[in-house]
Amino acid sequence: MFVESLSGNFPKLAPISLALNIILLLAINTAIFSVTNIKIAALSTGIFSGILGIANYYTLLYRGSPILPWDVYSVNTAIDVMSYYNIYITWEIFYHLLFIVFPIIICFLFCKFFDKAFYKKRWGEKTYAFIISIICMVIFTNPSLLTIIGVTENVYMQKDNYEQNGFLLATALNMKYLNVEKPDLFSEEKVTEIFEKYQVVESTSNKEDMPHIVIIVNESFADLQSIYPFVTNTEVMPFINSLSGNNVAKGTCYVSQNG
Repeated sequence: MFVESLSGNFPKLAPISLALNIILLLAINTAIFSVTNIKIAALSTGIFSGILGIANYYTLLYRGSPILPWDVYSVNTAIDVMSYYNIYITWEIFYHLLFIVFPIIICFLFCKFFDKAFYKKRWGEKTYAFIISIICMVIFTNPSLLTIIGVTENVYMQKDNYEQNGFLLATALNMKYLNVEKPDLFSEEKVTEIFEKYQVVESTSNKEDMPHIVIIVNESFADLQSIYPFVTNTEVMPFINSLSGNNVAKGTCYVSQNG
């Protein structure tokens, strides 16, 4: 529950969502236990939850939405973008790290990570644990089964989806969107057939009277200082503000929120 607590989502979770997230976390822990031992499973789950919680905290802080499964396809872009941000260690991060670091230190000091006798005597328990963890994960990635117990998802408002269902459950529900299904009758031949219906008409306008106009459309970009002249300790848009001269024409405009 490190992720939920750090994101401030813990008090918003419904009892059923909280219970399902705990079961999912135990299923992951059980899967790791089935190939290692209980000490390594607890330690690795704690470290993973800590790293994931911190990453999700800063993603919410700077992007306004949680970490989504398909973010794995844009890891390089995320790394490049993060270089432009100043990462600060907040008190929330500091306090939550203490709850992660302390159990890890205890494990390193007092636990034996590899017990050969454990692997020899309890292979049957490990097999059952692995099967149970797989069954839990299959159930929690099946929206039809979850609908029966009242679990729904908000596909278009992922922030609300994660606040409603919790990080692990919402992530499990989103896993089915990782692979995009190919539309029916989609093929390169069909695209070529559609384009062949249209003829290319050459423009009759004088090219000398047509200046180069560059339009950048970015739905997340806005100059809020044009609404109210507030002051910041760091210049928000140094490059945009540096554009000036006879070859640059700048202004503001209103854009509809409907795409």
